Amino acid sequence: MTLVASAHRQDLDVQEYLRDVIEHSNRGTAPPSDLLPDVWKANHPAAVRTYREVERRDKAELARMRNATRRLLK
Repeated sequence: MTLVASAHRQDLDVQEYLRDVIEHSNRGTAPPSDLLPDVWKANHPAAVRTYREVERRDKAELARMRNATRRLLK
């Protein structure tokens, strides 16, 4: 589950990531450091779910606005 959670935090297509990691692990064609989610993300930009990045940015902006409003009301 840690591998899945890490891939999710990196906004990756988890199924594609796991498929590739298992395939390379079985073949021994890639060093383990190349299969870490952040490194893999840089090498496979098509597997990044950009809508998750947008959702996270929008959620953070909403939280900042909410906190600023609370500070003004105090």
